[in-house]
Amino acid sequence: VWELAATGTFFVSDERAEGREVFGNLVPTYRHPAELEALIRQWLPRDAERAAVAAQLPSLVEGQTFAARARQIADRLAAFDTGVPRLSAVG
Repeated sequence: VWELAATGTFFVSDERAEGREVFGNLVPTYRHPAELEALIRQWLPRDAERAAVAAQLPSLVEGQTFAARARQIADRLAAFDTGVPRLSAVG
């Protein structure tokens, strides 16, 4: 979904906490197939509204690149330094 948002593409997603944290109520979500069908029927004829939502999405994921995420993970792992030798130092 990050790629879709970054390109300004409207989409419907399964419900996930992290999606709600990033996109708020902009991205319609579903839990069951019937909800998905209802959302598709609701949004398909609404071209202008879909375009308005899509235009807002890129700014919500700006800076969320693979490199940025990898750096964040590395920083968090470094914070848990337990004194155990790293693999690169073993051998």
